Amino acid sequence: MLRKEALLPLRSSDIMANTENRVLEIIYDCGGKASVFTIARGIGFNSDYARMICESLGRRDYIDYSAPRGLAILRDKGAEIGKREASQRKKLQETMPGKPSRGRVVLGY
Repeated sequence: MLRKEALLPLRSSDIMANTENRVLEIIYDCGGKASVFTIARGIGFNSDYARMICESLGRRDYIDYSAPRGLAILRDKGAEIGKREASQRKKLQETMPGKPSRGRVVLGY
């Protein structure tokens, strides 16, 4: 049976992109502070895209972002999500056998 909340339409402010959640998780895993280059390496995109995500998260008060230094610092709101995402990823990795992968598959080699 569906809960009543599940039937309500979602507002765009209720939805965060998976990439944004991953960025918050990366910053959380780095002790609450991370450079744009560390974030870019973690999400697998270039540093310009990582900057754009950090600016967006900063405008919504998930992180404090200093563009000249390229440093993102978690705020309480972002730390909650980062902690939750890290916990979910850890649980998922514990249930999966073998070495954790980065999600890339190379065929034909």
